[in-house]
Parts: sequence; C-alpha cells; structure tokens
Amino acid sequence: MFAHFNVGLMMLSAIISCCSCAQPAEPVVISQAGEAVARVPLKPIVSRAIEVVTPSLQEPNAYYALNLWISRLDQYLVYAEFSRNQRSFTWEVVPYERCSTMVGRVWQQLKVLWRITFGGWGLSEARANAVRDWYLQAPPAAQIQGVAGMGTAFSDPNVIQRQRIFEGQHVDVLYNYSPVTDVHLLIVPKQEHSRFTDLTREEYTETMQLVQHAVDALQLQNVFLMHKTGRDAGQTQRRWHLHAIATGSQAEGWWGRLMVLKKILFGGSPLPPDELARRVQDLSRRMHPAVPAAA
Repeated sequence: MFAHFNVGLMMLSAIISCCSCAQPAEPVVISQAGEAVARVPLKPIVSRAIEVVTPSLQEPNAYYALNLWISRLDQYLVYAEFSRNQRSFTWEVVPYERCSTMVGRVWQQLKVLWRITFGGWGLSEARANAVRDWYLQAPPAAQIQGVAGMGTAFSDPNVIQRQRIFEGQHVDVLYNYSPVTDVHLLIVPKQEHSRFTDLTREEYTETMQLVQHAVDALQLQNVFLMHKTGRDAGQTQRRWHLHAIATGSQAEGWWGRLMVLKKILFGGSPLPPDELARRVQDLSRRMHPAVPAAA
C-alpha cells in the first residue's frame, strides 16, 4: 500500500513539475492600445478570463481595449480592486457560461467568489496561447440574454432623485439602497444602455473620473469596482451601471475578504427610507466641495 502511495506521490510531483515548466513566464499579450494592454493572466479566475492593465484608473485607452474584447462575450463580470495610492490599474474580465437553472447560476457565482478570494489556476503556455487565439478569432457575441425581464429602477426619475449624491454631464452617482458596505456607490449613465459595449467613450471617461473624485472626496482607501452583463453573471437591472464599493478594513484577511465578496456578488439588505436619506445627504455634502463665502 505504501509503495502505491509513494508511486502516486511521484506521479503527482511529476505532473506538477511538468505543469510548472509549461507555464508562460509572463502573461500572454492579446493586444495593446496606447498604455492599455489586454492579456491572458498567469492564473485566470475561469477559462477565457483576461485582464486589461493600464498605468492609472483614468487611462482612456482602457475603454477601447475592454470594448474590443468584451464584445466577444455575451455574459461577463468585469471587476477591479483599487487602492488610493496604487500606481497601475487592472480590469479583470470574467466570462460566464449560460445556465438553465437557478442552482447552476448560484454554483457558478460561488466558483467565481472562491477563485477571486483565493486565486485562479495556472495555465500552460499552450492553453494561454489558445485563449489569446480564441479572442483574436471569435466574432462579436449576440445580444445578451434575459434583458427584457430585468428591472428598470434606474429609469424611474424618483429613484434617481432619491438616491443621487452627485450629477455629472453624462452620468449620475447614486447611493445603493441595499449597500454591501457603508460606502456603496452606483455610477449610472443618463442614457440607457444594457451592456458595457453600448457606452460611449465620453460616458466611460466621466465614469472613471467620478470614481476618482469619490475616492478623493470621501477619502476612500480601498475600492472594489464591478459591473455585470447577463442574467447568469448576476445582472438584475436592465440599465448598465458600475458598482464602486469601499471595502476598507472589512476585507482584511481571507475570511473578511470572502464575506465582503459574497455580499458583492449576492447583494446586501435594503436600508430603511430614513437611513437611506441620511446617508445620501451626508455623501452628497462630502462629494460637493464647499463654496467659499463671498467677501
């Protein structure tokens, strides 16, 4: 029995060794647009996951890179973890498979949750090249599934008025009525779009500018950015929007990180109307700089 056990260990060690040798030394690049690099990560969250790396949060070429490659997918999660003093910025693009049951959707979300928390699997160089080739050859995806049955809360002027903390030229910044943490913002374009690839460059640019403004004005240290497209990816509202969630010390340690990410993927609890109004008023005051008194 011990002989069989030792043989098994030797075989496992050989497999791990082979896999390690076959892994690419650096992420496989798919494309580069200015300072935005789209590439296959060394340890992707799921099959065909990619990342778009830029030197800063507000790099305009990220819009083109994301648009180009996301257009190949019909359902996906796009997320980033951002620290206030962070130099580079990385969008992670996580494709979702179509599911026919609620159980399948929940299971897929749990897998993504686990791998975002603890990391993905290493790819062989051949597999990483295959992912790159798939994106280079795949045609644009069809329209996302299930949009017709999704909510339309962001098309209600009363919702916008009740939750808005800052108004831009192209987008509004709202406070989430079911926040995951104390600071959970929603950046919503004024023009209705059902997916990211429908956004204009101006809308994307202002969205990222207002994220940076929120980080500075509210003195946020760590922020989780996320948007979903497709029912299986967790999209519930018809209109595209970006979540900006301040995590802070709540995400310290693997357990805290796991719990925060669970709420991000599965949602929080609605606030009472008076508490929602209090938070909206407070954040709105902090987002708007004080006007100096006239001499």
